[in-house]
Amino acid sequence: MNGYAMQQVLSRAALRDKTFFVDEIEHSLYVRTTPETSITAVNIEVSLRSPLLSADGVTNIVLRGLTFQHANTPYHTQTVRFDHSSQILIEDCRFDWNNWGGLHFEQSRNVTVRRSAANHNGAVGMVAGFGKNFLFEENETSYNNWRGASGGFTGWEVAGLKHLFIHDALYRAHRAVANLASGMWFDSGNVNITLVDARIDGNMVDGLYVEANHGPITVHKSIICHNGRWGVLVANSRKVTVEQNILYANAACQLVEHGGRSVRTIEDSETKESVRLTSGDWSVSHNIVVGTSETEKLFCSNQGSSEDSASWAAFRRSLVSEENVWFNPHTPEVFALPGGRQVSLGTWRAALGQDANSLFADPRLVDPAQHQFRLLPESPVPRKEEWETLTDSPAFRVR
Repeated sequence: MNGYAMQQVLSRAALRDKTFFVDEIEHSLYVRTTPETSITAVNIEVSLRSPLLSADGVTNIVLRGLTFQHANTPYHTQTVRFDHSSQILIEDCRFDWNNWGGLHFEQSRNVTVRRSAANHNGAVGMVAGFGKNFLFEENETSYNNWRGASGGFTGWEVAGLKHLFIHDALYRAHRAVANLASGMWFDSGNVNITLVDARIDGNMVDGLYVEANHGPITVHKSIICHNGRWGVLVANSRKVTVEQNILYANAACQLVEHGGRSVRTIEDSETKESVRLTSGDWSVSHNIVVGTSETEKLFCSNQGSSEDSASWAAFRRSLVSEENVWFNPHTPEVFALPGGRQVSLGTWRAALGQDANSLFADPRLVDPAQHQFRLLPESPVPRKEEWETLTDSPAFRVR
């Protein structure tokens, strides 16, 4: 209505200002404006098309400078979709304000998406499955899942970006901000994935979710902050490297090793080999990890039912953690171990034999509450020169 996205309600009785109801039995649409607005004086647009572009089995396709918006995509449907395709280049395009999803690749390879945005979609921004050789750089998937969140649906499928069973992909300078779900989600069977120079900020659920992956998965030089639950959540994934990132003020915990399901069997999408996945072979190094309230933990694990469990023993034997700066101004007990015990850095060192050269100290950031993550001159962070360009990433520019 006059460019304002009205909210759908589920009954005629629930209608209120700026809402609409679809009566499928009567084949009628009911719209309620504001008391001061006459329905004859406003422009009401109703979306009909879904999807806007669908391609199957194509090759050598370029989309450049196009906008795809207001598609009436139903559940589990994206506005632009490529299946069984290759050599796809998308540059400077927008996939915004669609009813469900923005951009989708399925069983496609040699895909480049550059300087494009999938924002304000009803569920998810960018989706991909069973692909190979992806380059996603300087893209944005923000403010998605307004439709899902209105019904309390914030998991399973929805996120700013959700990719699964992808082999060999680089995501550079990705921005995922204020999604009403998780920011980015690498879900199942991903192999050789690198995320670098990302900004994942202020999402309702988790910042980054890495679930059931063969690995390697590398998260490097990214800022993951102010998310509503966990900063980086990793479950049943191997060969995970978290290096030179800032994890800051995520509401529950900054870095989580989730072992609620101790083993998951996932088939490799290329070799068809079934692999039993547990968490292991992690490297956590040269990060700045900060909680800003007493409840914001820094590293959490529920691998096994207790610290004596075999799965926790296997995980900690394969963990390498070093040269990190850990800090919470309200409590030193920032490491949550299986069984619920919360311990300090000193006890963590003794229990795991890790972080011998790490610090528990204020990293002295300029003003992180205002997203000023540069280091002050007096910062105790080692090798400060390596952090100077972290916030110069294009991910800090709104697209």
